[in-house]
Amino acid sequence: MSRRVRVFAGIILLLVALGAGLAVLAVLAAPRTDALQVVTVGQDPFGIAVDSRAGHVFVVNTTQGNGPSTVSVLGAADGSPRRTTPVGVWAHGIVVGDRRGRAFISNTADARSHAPNSVSVIDTRTGREQQRVPLSASLATMTVDRTVGHVFLGLYNGRVQALDAANGRLIGAIALGFTPLASAVDERRGRALFVGSGRAGVGYLAVLDTHSSRLLWKAIVGLAPSAVAVDTRQGHVFVGSVGPGPGACAASGGNCPFGSVSMLDVRDGRVLRTVNVEQNPASIVTDERTQRVFVVSAGANQSDIGTVSVLDARTGAVLRTTTVGYGSAGAAVDVRRAHVYVANGNSGTVSVLDARTGRALGAFRVVAGPVAVAVDERTDRVFVSSDDVSGGIAQTHQVGGRSVMDQISFFEAEASNELRLLHKGRTGTVSVFDAQKTP
Repeated sequence: MSRRVRVFAGIILLLVALGAGLAVLAVLAAPRTDALQVVTVGQDPFGIAVDSRAGHVFVVNTTQGNGPSTVSVLGAADGSPRRTTPVGVWAHGIVVGDRRGRAFISNTADARSHAPNSVSVIDTRTGREQQRVPLSASLATMTVDRTVGHVFLGLYNGRVQALDAANGRLIGAIALGFTPLASAVDERRGRALFVGSGRAGVGYLAVLDTHSSRLLWKAIVGLAPSAVAVDTRQGHVFVGSVGPGPGACAASGGNCPFGSVSMLDVRDGRVLRTVNVEQNPASIVTDERTQRVFVVSAGANQSDIGTVSVLDARTGAVLRTTTVGYGSAGAAVDVRRAHVYVANGNSGTVSVLDARTGRALGAFRVVAGPVAVAVDERTDRVFVSSDDVSGGIAQTHQVGGRSVMDQISFFEAEASNELRLLHKGRTGTVSVFDAQKTP
């Protein structure tokens, strides 16, 4: 059978399936994944968040400064595209959680378009941008206290700016004395936490009162901290640092192939324990139900396989180290299902761990380059954003697909031996999984 005959035979099969009301064979056009569906979003989707109350998923598409960045708004029940909202330039971060239905997106200044540093305020019900708040410096990290209704913006100039979520007004600025790179919040105690590096890479953790925006205390942690999380039940803060813990280099004969995690008391900043983990801890997530802390380490090089160090949230002890994939970074916890999801950017997979034991349950295949994960426990859906696609991908791939022409265009591309993209530029995707299922 000739190549062209095979192509048209595939088209006929596709149309027959539609006519009979059967499932569309959209997988023929989609990359090989284990997802329920794969949705095309914008270029370089580096941020993703869910607002369960609004029923929407928000994906920040950076676009690498090629015009305004965008936010793709998807339905949380099925991942279907709802709208695309232009925001500022070089958007890269998002937090959702304001009780008034707001999402906050960080935008970085761009000399070519004369766009300033800013925060876009998005209505999570409609997906529309309501306001764009100018900032005095580039935004590195941000967190929100939903109880107080304040967003805390960590700026590259070493300051934290507080923003009133209700009206978008900047209400105060706090000098930290170091560059904040990661943040978290303890809503139970009204504390905002920022970690970053000062001179000579010295690591710091600063804690602010979310009601008054006052700096409460600052502590020295490991060298070059890169991640922070808090267990509000225990009142413990966990800070992941590139540098090893005390004594690690001496114990290894001067070779220091370790990162470290420091556990501190959120009330007074006392360092309670420091443990060594694998190199480059990129993210930390906690599960307060199982009292576990999950530290995702990427390793020193792209050729290093990623790991997840499982800590006891009460004692800070390392209970287990689980191997995942290559280029591991983003992670999320499904508290209801007791699952942890880890995006392995260089493996094209998402590892699923048991949140009780830290044991690997398997890995889902996704579109190449997964970078971020979000879970909606209300709809039992997991959303994984990826920054790469292969030729011939339609806008939405699912059982019972929506567009015959999208599928036919794939066959035409194959018949002409062209691996051309249906979207110009490098296009991102979001893979949608059923949280009730494991690999």
